[in-house]
Amino acid sequence: MTLQNKTVVFIGGSSGIVLETARLALQQGAHVTIAGRSAEKLSKAQFHLGNNVRTVVADVTNTASVNRIFEPLDRIDHVFISACGPGCCAQSASAGFNYADFGSAC
Repeated sequence: MTLQNKTVVFIGGSSGIVLETARLALQQGAHVTIAGRSAEKLSKAQFHLGNNVRTVVADVTNTASVNRIFEPLDRIDHVFISACGPGCCAQSASAGFNYADFGSAC
C-alpha cells in the first residue's frame, strides 16, 4: 500500500510513535495533518517534519475544535487517533463505535 497523494490525519500526533508514523506517511507522499492540544509540541513536530505538514491546535473534547481539523480538507483517506479526552470513549460508544474490541484502552 502506498500513501502517495492520500490525505492522512493524525490526532494526538505531536510526539512519539505517532509523530514517526506521520514522518513515514510524508515520505510516502501523503498530505499530512497533525492535530494536538499543545501548540508548542505541534511547533516542534512541524520543525521536525518540515513545512509539508499541516498542524492544528485542537481539543478532541470540543466539537468546534475537532471541526477545525477536518473542515479545510477536501477529502480524508486515513485517520490515526491516539488522543482521547475524558468521556470521549463514552461519547464514541453512543455514536455506535464498539470499544470492547480494543481492550482496556478506554
